[in-house]
Amino acid sequence: MDKSAFAAILGLFALNACALAQAQHLGAVEVQSASVTTRLVPVADGSIIDENPYDGFADEVLRNQANVVFLDQGRSDVRSVIEFDLIGLEGLIVSSATLELSVRGKTVHADLPIMPVEVRTFFADGILRKSDFHRGQFIGVIDVNSATFDIPIPIDVTRDVQRAISTGKTFLGFSLRTTSGAQIDFGSLEWGPPPALVVTFE
Repeated sequence: MDKSAFAAILGLFALNACALAQAQHLGAVEVQSASVTTRLVPVADGSIIDENPYDGFADEVLRNQANVVFLDQGRSDVRSVIEFDLIGLEGLIVSSATLELSVRGKTVHADLPIMPVEVRTFFADGILRKSDFHRGQFIGVIDVNSATFDIPIPIDVTRDVQRAISTGKTFLGFSLRTTSGAQIDFGSLEWGPPPALVVTFE
């Protein structure tokens, strides 16, 4: 074998070795950057009602039924509250978090083009209370009018979950309310499918 052929073979071995090293390095990066997704169900959910008297203050907490959102201005205001336990997520790097709500039923007047539901969040304690009726920092509004009964409504709550974990909070709550005359029944722990908090972390 002449020297040029031998040098070419050595060159091929060197290239293969380099490619293998790069592949191993990339493989290690993939393992290190792999993400894990967990699906949490609430520890508590239900509806809180201001109705008797209708005065802006909660009168009753209802559990063991659908999570109802309803407003009959001047007569009844029903808001849903959902609370999740974050124990086990301490110290994790959350890359995304989504609140999923499933619609079980909805009733709307013909003259209402949309069914707005306002979503708020708050640091909770795992127990539904009348005081939760007013709690929550505004996240956004979803239109339930176009929602179907077989596909959950996704709501991005990444920042809220990140903030709760970074500040050492154990429970995170969400409240739902409406400003229209519609009634929306969301799935609950007792009347599934229940709400879910889908968290992806590294």
